[in-house]
Amino acid sequence: LNQLLDRFASYDPKRYDEVLNRTYRDKPVALFGYLSLPAGVQGKVPAVVIIPGSGGYKPWMQSNVADFLNSEGFATFIIDPFTGRGVTETASDQGQISFAATTVDALEAYRLLRDHPAIDSARIAVTGFSRGGTMSMGAAEERLRRAVLGDDPGFAAYAPMYPGCVTQWRNPQVKGVKMFFMLGEKDDWTEPKPCVEYTQRLSQAGALVETKIYPGAHHAWNSNVATRAWLPRAQNFSKCTTLIEDGGGLVDLRSGRTEGAMNWSEWLKELFSSCGGWGATVAADATTTQTSNRDLSSFLRRAMLVGQ
Repeated sequence: LNQLLDRFASYDPKRYDEVLNRTYRDKPVALFGYLSLPAGVQGKVPAVVIIPGSGGYKPWMQSNVADFLNSEGFATFIIDPFTGRGVTETASDQGQISFAATTVDALEAYRLLRDHPAIDSARIAVTGFSRGGTMSMGAAEERLRRAVLGDDPGFAAYAPMYPGCVTQWRNPQVKGVKMFFMLGEKDDWTEPKPCVEYTQRLSQAGALVETKIYPGAHHAWNSNVATRAWLPRAQNFSKCTTLIEDGGGLVDLRSGRTEGAMNWSEWLKELFSSCGGWGATVAADATTTQTSNRDLSSFLRRAMLVGQ
């Protein structure tokens, strides 16, 4: 497998409304990612953008997930949303990089792959872990996609892995979007319940949603963390519920407070004081990793009509 470092341009909006009104382009940032092409495949190949979680890019993302996808005939592009912004991790402070910014990163990574000579531009999917799963879910929102990509249909499939679903669009626009939510039954960092509730609303809005809850699985099951570890300095928002309004503003349902003129970091501080807490469990699980890899490949093949 040949792994290539690819640079791409993205942006650093502090709020969702900056994406929707396109002022986000005033804040450019240079990022990079790791592109791996499957060996010995002739012609253009389908591809998967992979978005890291709050710990940033880690080699296990290639060895535990991307290598499998490569062996199944998919190219993979693991983006690094942190290094180009001078950030090492966001687990202890999610306010450092806005969710809006990482969603734009995903869409800009799509643009890079769409124009790559080895990639089938009609068969590009996105997945991600934890925070990255949230962003792979967020990239499905039509308003954001149109603001960044115009009339381009964007990703052909979305497969968030143990995403945080406590930030949801009040009126999601996702008609025809193919999504596969991969959730951990024992996840206490990004609990499955809000995701299950959101998938029902996404389905009502016209998305084609599949969901699987992996029995006994904790957060980061496909990582190389310890068999089980408690992270005391992890910000935990699992008891929060935030809605994104049509215009991109945020509202905390617990306190009723709206984002107003706050930027993302200010908003997160307010939200954490309202409903956040410290600490989360992570646990690697090789068996669940193998199962979820097979499920992911199967979903991508069906959603993108690969090999048919």
